[in-house]
Amino acid sequence: MNQTANSSAALWADFWGPLVTLGVRNNMASESIFYEQVGRATKLAQYLEFELSNILLIHEAIEKQLYTAPAKNSDAYLAIRASVDKNTLGASIRKIKQKLSIEMDIETVIDTALEARNRFTHNFFRDYGLAVHTEEGRDKMSKELTQLCKSMQKAYDIVSPITSKLFAEHSTLLQKHS
Repeated sequence: MNQTANSSAALWADFWGPLVTLGVRNNMASESIFYEQVGRATKLAQYLEFELSNILLIHEAIEKQLYTAPAKNSDAYLAIRASVDKNTLGASIRKIKQKLSIEMDIETVIDTALEARNRFTHNFFRDYGLAVHTEEGRDKMSKELTQLCKSMQKAYDIVSPITSKLFAEHSTLLQKHS
């Protein structure tokens, strides 16, 4: 297993481990543990969005060569950030696909994560209705939520190193022009 896979496995165990061991009573999700799982899923969705927006921010800053005079270009950095922050997750992904050459299998993982995040954010509770108020309903929801999070985590594990690589490239360019 490579370094990323090891860190992903550790993150996954840290992320869901307490829910697996503490939150199940007779194989049913308790209400408090279920909502902890929802909070962790929300955090993961936001981390994924943040990583993708950072890719757009850094890529555009490099493209516009803002590193040549960072102090002078600080307003330009802020303008890029403001523009990127207005994007929906889907719009951010479309822009990344336009700017970066992404392999088809990676694109599929990211598209699947977008579907998972949109399902979780826009339809998850609505589609289950009152099921959230029963242990059996929460159990079904918890199982689906685990699958949605696996999709988002897989995409996060792919985009996070891309962000790190772009940050490193940008930092190197800043140092060269300082």
